[in-house]
Amino acid sequence: MTVHCYLRVSTNLQAMSGVGIAYQKEQCELYCKRNGIDTDIQYYVDNGVSGSLDIYKRPELTRAINALNNDDVLLAYDSSRLSRSAFVWLTIEKVKN
Repeated sequence: MTVHCYLRVSTNLQAMSGVGIAYQKEQCELYCKRNGIDTDIQYYVDNGVSGSLDIYKRPELTRAINALNNDDVLLAYDSSRLSRSAFVWLTIEKVKN
């Protein structure tokens, strides 16, 4: 199993607000540690990319989804990092299955 950790900020202001890329990465690592997930973690970072964009307009999210295998996990600090759109969530679920 591999954990594919997706990290995203939309703006420079967001990056400096306390939930920037480094913080998101730290939280993903803590989540794995707290839940006994001792495995390879791959990181995918989209800087300055809106969460409202289609999956295929976010290169690192696309790369993360394409890298998923059967037992892998797609992890993000918060669901809003992946998307705020139910359609995008459904698309990710469909691609994964």
